[in-house]
Amino acid sequence: MAQTIEDAAILLGIVAGYDPRDPYSQALPSPQFTDSLTGDIKDIRVGIPKTYFYERVAPEVDTAVRLALKNLERLGCQILDVDLPSASLQRDIFVQIASPQAYTYHEHYLKTQGDLYGSDVRARIEAGGRMLSIGYLRAQRAQLIMKQECETIFKTVDVIVTPTVPIPPPRIDRLQQSGGVDSETAVDSLTRFTRAFNIVGLPAVSIPCGFTPEGLPIGMQICGKAFDESTVLRVAHAYEQDARWFERRALM
Repeated sequence: MAQTIEDAAILLGIVAGYDPRDPYSQALPSPQFTDSLTGDIKDIRVGIPKTYFYERVAPEVDTAVRLALKNLERLGCQILDVDLPSASLQRDIFVQIASPQAYTYHEHYLKTQGDLYGSDVRARIEAGGRMLSIGYLRAQRAQLIMKQECETIFKTVDVIVTPTVPIPPPRIDRLQQSGGVDSETAVDSLTRFTRAFNIVGLPAVSIPCGFTPEGLPIGMQICGKAFDESTVLRVAHAYEQDARWFERRALM
């Protein structure tokens, strides 16, 4: 969405803010996000999940992210272990909540304009109409637990840092094949680490933190507490300006 964190901060400043037409929008002040890009992160506490987010990760991704963590520490951050035990439930939570919601939204269009949907997309949406309400309620309870775990984590750290994707970027014609870490398909790997923070509604950014030997980009995800995009951008900007990965282009 942006070449640099400063660009992302400018973009966020344009789209952020209260929208009275959106029932989920919060009437909170929107800061000038570019003001947070000071380059100083000496007081930042970085949380590293002890489980899940650093498991089943391709070696080149793991190496790049851990080198980035050392850079953050050199820049003055304090690295602390944290625990988000419900993270492994993220896919089931998402499927049980998002699928029925998607079907509810698309139901009318599926009946009147169903031929305009791609067969793969239509099949996924229609599956939501066959799910049971008990699964939806159980997923909402699990979602609440995950939110509470995150609230606990952010009492001791300012951001959480993980790999963005556990594998190098796959070829589009190999998405249904194993990503190279285990039997998980590449397409399922792509959202394994990012979906967890989408579920709980927390701000996160992905920035380059290295390249594979083949010249493919590797990303690091920085997540913050609710409505604290400024700190997320501040950490990302300081790392970005030090590492300068944004100056390099991926090989095609």
